This record gives sequence, C-alpha cells and structure tokens, in this order.
Amino acid sequence: MAAPTLEQTRAAASGIHSMAEADFKRRRSAEAGDALVAFFVILAKKLFPQDKEQATAARVELMLGAYFLRGDVDQSAAKAPGEAAAKKVIDSLAGLDGAALDQRMTDEVGDAVLAFFSAFATKVLGPLDDDARAKTVQLMVLAYLARPQLAA
Repeated sequence: MAAPTLEQTRAAASGIHSMAEADFKRRRSAEAGDALVAFFVILAKKLFPQDKEQATAARVELMLGAYFLRGDVDQSAAKAPGEAAAKKVIDSLAGLDGAALDQRMTDEVGDAVLAFFSAFATKVLGPLDDDARAKTVQLMVLAYLARPQLAA
C-alpha cells in the first residue's frame, strides 16, 4: 500500500486520538494480543533502557495506537497474532537497516502519518528532546509497519 493521504491519515487519526479506554483495551486484546504487546515492550526497552515502567507503558500504548492506525487506514481487520508470528515480524522489522527503513517510511508511512506520530507522542509523553522524539516515532513506525505483515 502507498503512504496514506493527508485526508486518510486525518480520518484514521481522529478515531485513534479520541478512542475510549474500553475500546482501546478491546482492540489491544483482539488485534494485538499479549505476544505482540510483549514484543513491543522489548523494542521500547531496547531503545529506552533507562525508562521507568510508566514511560515504557506509555511508549507501548503509542505503538499500539500506530498499529491500530494502520488497520484503520487500510480498513483491514486483524486478529491477535501468535507468539511465533509476532516474533518473526518484529525481528524482521528490528533488523531493517537505515536505508530499508527509510524506503519503507517513504513508501508506506508518509509525511502525514509521521506528523501525527510526532504530535501524538508529544500529547502522550509531553515535550521530548529531538533524540527521544525520533526514537519514539521510530517505535511507532515499526508498529505501523508490522500490521500488514501480521495480517498476511
């Protein structure tokens, strides 16, 4: 899929931004599941090893929001993956070199989604320095990219 347009991003992002906690929990269970959430925690701890539990949990929620956003943009349903499938996809995404990740960001993510990720990270985590913002957005991009691979 090509990177979503500004209109597609805006429509999907408004749903993510205003999602009630009960809906978030339902989608977390139904679409992500415990195995994927655990791998999101591992990625967050890898990029932010100094974070306390509350900050890690907030970054994982941002990753889940990105994962849900991709489903909303693509208008695709997903069921929670098993541990083996989640590990395979997360390992493949974590292993992308800079050039490959940049290409996928250009092809699949796009500027509108990146802008939403940056703004959403600031809303959830408060002001971030440039390095922390870039790493947080990177986590969200990986979660966004995981969705179609897990649905395949």
